[in-house]
Amino acid sequence: MRKILFLSATVLILIIGYISIGNYFKEKDCFSKPKKMAIQALKNMVNPNGSIQYEWDYQIPYTSDKKNNVRLMGTAYSLAYALYVEQDKSLIPVIQNVFNHYSNKIKRPTIKTGAKALLLLAVIYYEQATNDNKFSQLRDTLLQQLKRLYQPQIGFKIRRDTTKTSPYFDGESWLALATYNHFYPKDKGVIDLLKKIDTDMLEKYDPTVFDKSFFHWGMQSAATRFKDTNDKKFLDYMKKMMQAYLEYGHISTSSAACAYLEGLTTAAAAVQTADKEFYFLLQNYATAHLQSIINLQVLDTLPMTNTPVPDEVSQFKGAFLLNKNSSKTRCDATQHCIVALLKYKS
Repeated sequence: MRKILFLSATVLILIIGYISIGNYFKEKDCFSKPKKMAIQALKNMVNPNGSIQYEWDYQIPYTSDKKNNVRLMGTAYSLAYALYVEQDKSLIPVIQNVFNHYSNKIKRPTIKTGAKALLLLAVIYYEQATNDNKFSQLRDTLLQQLKRLYQPQIGFKIRRDTTKTSPYFDGESWLALATYNHFYPKDKGVIDLLKKIDTDMLEKYDPTVFDKSFFHWGMQSAATRFKDTNDKKFLDYMKKMMQAYLEYGHISTSSAACAYLEGLTTAAAAVQTADKEFYFLLQNYATAHLQSIINLQVLDTLPMTNTPVPDEVSQFKGAFLLNKNSSKTRCDATQHCIVALLKYKS
C-alpha cells in the first residue's frame, strides 16, 4: 500500500511539474538556445587535429591531460547523434576529424569495450545522417570486435585480455548492436547473436533492483529492441526498471541526470502507442530531469557564482557542469546532456 501511495503521489507531482515546466519552455522559448549552445560547446571541445578536450575548470582555466577513451568516444557518439537529429552540416568535418584521429587507436585489442561500442554508435549515426560510407570499414571492424568480445551467458569482456564484465560496457555494447540491427536489419549473424544477448541481458540484470550503472544504457537497449520486435518482454522489463527507479526515488542534481534522461526519453518514444500510461509516466519524469539539467548549463554566467564566464574558456559556453556546486566540467557531462536534450525534443 505504501508503494502504491508513493507512486501515485509521484505521478501527481510530476503531472503538475510537467505542465508548468512545459508551459515555461513553450512561453519563454528557452529550449532552442540551450540546445544550440550545448552543441556548439561540444564542437569547440574538438581540436583541429580531431582530438577531444577532456576536462577543465571555469574558475581556474586549465585543460586536463587526463584521458578516458570511453568518455571521449561518447563525445563522438553525441556529435554524430546531433548531426543525425539536427542535420547540422557544420558537424560533418568535425566528426570526420574525430574518426580520423581516434579510429586506429580504438580498434586496438587493448582498448576498453565501451569505447568500441560508442564509436560504433557514432559511425552508424554519421552514416545514417550523411549516406557517406567512407568509414564503413571502421564500422565493420568495430562490429566484429564487439561480436568476439561477447561471452554467452556472461556478458561482454571489458577488454580482450580478461573475462571480467561491466554494467556500463554490457549496456553500451547491447545498445550498439541493437542500433546496428535497427539500421541494418538484414545482417542475419547480428540478428541471431542479438537474440542471445537479449536473453542474457534480461536475465543478468534484475530490473526490480535499481542499478545506476546499467539503468540508462539498459533502458535504451530494451526500448530499441521493443521498437524493432514489439516483444512484450522488453516492455515488461522497462516497466520493472522504471518501478525500481521510482522506488529509488532520487532525481540527480548532477550531470548524471542527463544519462537517466537518455534512458527515459528513449523508452518513452518506443512505448508511445503501445502503453499510453507508461509513456505519460516516462515523459513526466523526463521533464523533471530536464529542470535539473538546465540548471547545470553554463550560459553567459557561471551558475554557482553568477559571474561572467572567463574569456579563456568562453568557447565552452553551453557546456554542462559536473554538479551544481562545481566549476568543473568534462566532455561526457555535455555529451550525455546533449543526447538527452535531443531525445527529449523528439
